[in-house]
Amino acid sequence: MRKAFFITLLLLPFVSTVAQSREATIKFSPGWGYMALLDDKAMNIRKFPDLMLNLEAAVEGTAHLYPMLEVMYAHSSRKDTWFSGGLDMIGIGIGLKILVKPADYVPETDDLLDRTRYWFSVAPGPYITTISSSSGGVNAGTTKVSFGIDIGAGIEYYFLPNLGIGGQAKLIYVGYSDDYLLLNFGPSIVGRF
Repeated sequence: MRKAFFITLLLLPFVSTVAQSREATIKFSPGWGYMALLDDKAMNIRKFPDLMLNLEAAVEGTAHLYPMLEVMYAHSSRKDTWFSGGLDMIGIGIGLKILVKPADYVPETDDLLDRTRYWFSVAPGPYITTISSSSGGVNAGTTKVSFGIDIGAGIEYYFLPNLGIGGQAKLIYVGYSDDYLLLNFGPSIVGRF
């Protein structure tokens, strides 16, 4: 028992130092999009969503790999209306972000490339799709939890050591009763700690 206690005390400073050196990022991205592969008779919703929001948190695993958690929301109204009935989708993805060029907290130079990151991501997970009864389609009034996968790419520019802006594009496949694709693109605000 004493031996385990002393080994823990010896390793504690190392573990806390490693934990403190890991970068964590939080990103908020409003966006625009297009819904593809929709059956018009079954869904009766607009192909251009009214609202799309994406929130992501990631923690550095290695210099280039960041395990991440993201939550996405999209609302698409029924045809010929705005914010009335339609489809609501909430996706929770657990995945991995790959940084092509990780920027430093204090760049070696102050040029644009030293403060820029490029990334790719993949995040599978559950997607909750609800089609309200006011949509009038075959699937109206249903809620279903199904599998989805999110594949993305983007760029981030840090104008301050801990704050940046960027842009992203994502392709989301949702295995609903009528499978659909959601193309999402837009700006983002990023914080890193």
